[in-house]
Amino acid sequence: MITGPMDYGMPKKNPGKADPALLDGRGHRIVVCVARFNSDITYAMRDLCVDRLLELGVTRSDIVVTEVPGSFELPLVAMRRLQGTNVQAVIAIGAVIRGETYHYKYIARSAADGLQRVAIECKKPVIFGVLTTDTVREARARIKQARDYADNAVEMINTALLNRVF
Repeated sequence: MITGPMDYGMPKKNPGKADPALLDGRGHRIVVCVARFNSDITYAMRDLCVDRLLELGVTRSDIVVTEVPGSFELPLVAMRRLQGTNVQAVIAIGAVIRGETYHYKYIARSAADGLQRVAIECKKPVIFGVLTTDTVREARARIKQARDYADNAVEMINTALLNRVF
């Protein structure tokens, strides 16, 4: 019978946070792919994400920023950037905000499914940074999450390198 939390041999220093050793971005090449649709939100996210990558040690020359028209186009460009290149991860940034039609659902689902498929097919991390919110206000409140996208990309690259999982 299990009476308490399982011990998987993982460090418990900072529950819910990455091991700081996995947040060393030196030598990593990362593409930040940004949808222009809702650019007041996505450009702010891009800037926070790139600033955080720099803080983690990724050099400016190892960060490639690419723009696409909208979130629907993110998977295609992510795949092209990952195939046959030395790019180690893609951070896909977009903002899909509910409107008066069902279009929102189709775009959000297509972006999510497409980016997951890219990660699986390319066997490289693709960070899902597409906000899906009901209002512009909710999207603006979540802009700061873009810093986490940078952390997630670097952590996944380092996890892959240490454990040879990809």
